[in-house]
Amino acid sequence: MNRSRQQFGFTLVEILISLGILGVIMVSTFNFIDSSVAVSSSANSNNELIREGQIGQQVVAARLKEACHVFPGGTALTLATLGFERKNYFTNTFVWTVNTDPFVAMILPPAPGTASDQYRFMAYFAVPRNEWTGVGRATGRNNPGVDSRNDLNTWLIIQYTRLLPSASTIPCAGKPTQAGFDITGGGSEILLDYVDIPANRNELFQVNANSIDYDIRLEKTSAGGNVIRVGGSGAESSLRGRIFPVNLGL
Repeated sequence: MNRSRQQFGFTLVEILISLGILGVIMVSTFNFIDSSVAVSSSANSNNELIREGQIGQQVVAARLKEACHVFPGGTALTLATLGFERKNYFTNTFVWTVNTDPFVAMILPPAPGTASDQYRFMAYFAVPRNEWTGVGRATGRNNPGVDSRNDLNTWLIIQYTRLLPSASTIPCAGKPTQAGFDITGGGSEILLDYVDIPANRNELFQVNANSIDYDIRLEKTSAGGNVIRVGGSGAESSLRGRIFPVNLGL
């Protein structure tokens, strides 16, 4: 044995002990790397949610400030007669009610560079994520892609736009109703993904006498199982706000 030790430098026992120690070090190193990657991924997802939420928040705020009329609480509007893109999944109808549903609607003046009578109806509302990712549903950029960790418990905020007929039928400075023009048949597109609807769903958008409150909350379960939340109780970042439109028109 002494001769073997002199020839090879280590005994079999010493080699086994060394391999055991090396194994422990390697496992610890891999666990540390895996943990670091998970933390980094979670941080990136959190930052991405905050960034997207802020962009969506700015879009909604800009449209409400631009509006020449915001429909008051209690207004019921029918956006369609069929199709998943405009359906109210809380009532299983196509009727949306301001301050009851997660819904806000407005009339905007003509966009720069368009005809002077081309007013726009615009609305924002929430729909279940899986209603847009399912087979035969949204296509192209309007399909956010199947996400089995989030499809059943998160929502989308949809932007709905309909160009309106002649301005002579749209008393934008008054109190227009749906009876005055056709708002059905407009286009729907995703504004925000991974939305978490408040328990009181009308808190997403709340139209008051002279202001509009919004409380946007986002939630996403990452590949590692971490739940990332933006807005709401205990979240790191808030996407709540109050807007005082110049021409609320209520």
